[in-house]
Amino acid sequence: MNEVFIVRAKRTVIGQKRGLLANNRPEKLAAMVFHHLTDGIPFEQIDGVILGNAVGEGGNIARLSLLEAGLSMSIPGTTIDGQCGSGLDAIITAARQIQVGAGEVYIAGGTESTSLEPERIPTNGLAPLTRARFSPETIGDPDMAVAAENVATLYGISREQQDAYAARSYERAYIAEQEGRFRQEKIYEHRYLADEGIRKVSERLLKRMPSISNQAGSVTAINSCAKSDGAAAVLLMSKEACERLGFDPILTFIDGASAGCDPNLASFSPVPAIRKLLDRQKLRLDQVDLVEWNEAYAAQMVACSQELNLDASKLNRSGGALTLGHPYGASGAINVVRLVHEMSSSGAKIGLSAVGAAGGNGTAALFYKSDV
Repeated sequence: MNEVFIVRAKRTVIGQKRGLLANNRPEKLAAMVFHHLTDGIPFEQIDGVILGNAVGEGGNIARLSLLEAGLSMSIPGTTIDGQCGSGLDAIITAARQIQVGAGEVYIAGGTESTSLEPERIPTNGLAPLTRARFSPETIGDPDMAVAAENVATLYGISREQQDAYAARSYERAYIAEQEGRFRQEKIYEHRYLADEGIRKVSERLLKRMPSISNQAGSVTAINSCAKSDGAAAVLLMSKEACERLGFDPILTFIDGASAGCDPNLASFSPVPAIRKLLDRQKLRLDQVDLVEWNEAYAAQMVACSQELNLDASKLNRSGGALTLGHPYGASGAINVVRLVHEMSSSGAKIGLSAVGAAGGNGTAALFYKSDV
């Protein structure tokens, strides 16, 4: 198979729902990122755009976004809806295209505007749908917050453990923002804008937050992620395209895997995906230097970390979605963009990106720091 390299990686600032990006349509957010990824590249060299999206208007937002960005009309666009895993699924799909020789240059990532999520009304005239269905009622189709409560109950994760994890994520992101560690990964227009969820969080605030699922629950608005707006994408190339176009590889895509679990425990789904991926590559998790994992819920992160015996010092070293926010279809791509820049600024050689999605679908991808 052909080698696949990430040569550029950018994202927008992440805004909270009805926050600083509220008036930006998702295709415009994606177009902002595309402008930076394609600077100096002849459009005829781009074989395709693959973009994740979860709560948009439908249609083909990948095609819409590339046209919004002014890219060539000859470039095809493909949209993936894997819910929270969409952005990472898009990157893996593009990498597979290059591996098998179907193309040499792809833009892949995700975009989302929860602020502009359309209302969906069934044709039978009943009340608007509050969300999509992810599992038959005979199995169970809980809201993600309820599924996180299920994980906390099954694995004995206390409210105190969740709040402690959330506090660490907030602290890490706040320090990273103060040190300017997010600037290089953002598009130029957003470089000095802070991701809207970053803030200092006190122990008092953590303790007084009510449960969002039920009175006896442990999942709160502060130990779970916020609905958000944003876009992120990477530019992937074959080795031959890198040489032809004069790009230095940053990360090498090694492999990606998806796996499922009980929809009632949806946020646990990255665990089987990671195990499948590492088994296939004959690697142990302790050989991985950095992990960027979409933090939908602290309950999820504590349970999964315990199950995998994951070293906390390697996990989301600059915070995660609990702090930065969760623009569903973009989050998996944000993880990869974060991984590119975290690995570039450190001695890390092997990096892992993971995300869980509604319905119990998990996805993981493995990258090496390029040495060619």
